[in-house]
Amino acid sequence: MGKAKEVTEKIKGGWTNIDRGKKTGLAVTVGLFILFIAAYSWYSGRVEYVPLFTNLELNDSANIVSDLDARGDIDYRLENGGKDIYV
Repeated sequence: MGKAKEVTEKIKGGWTNIDRGKKTGLAVTVGLFILFIAAYSWYSGRVEYVPLFTNLELNDSANIVSDLDARGDIDYRLENGGKDIYV
């Protein structure tokens, strides 16, 4: 427990010895790093859908969607009033 307190005191002492410009630069750098990680996480987690079929009749679209649902693990999106299927 004493070692943790000692390390904390060293960090506090080091922080107070840094001039204001360097503190600002460090804070901006850390902020930009966090922003980059958040943006990367958001962008890499997005699903990019591509057209599987376009301009289908609604009954054909319904048959394909029921087949996709039966397979279970295929994400799809309907557009154009259900006439376009994106996976």
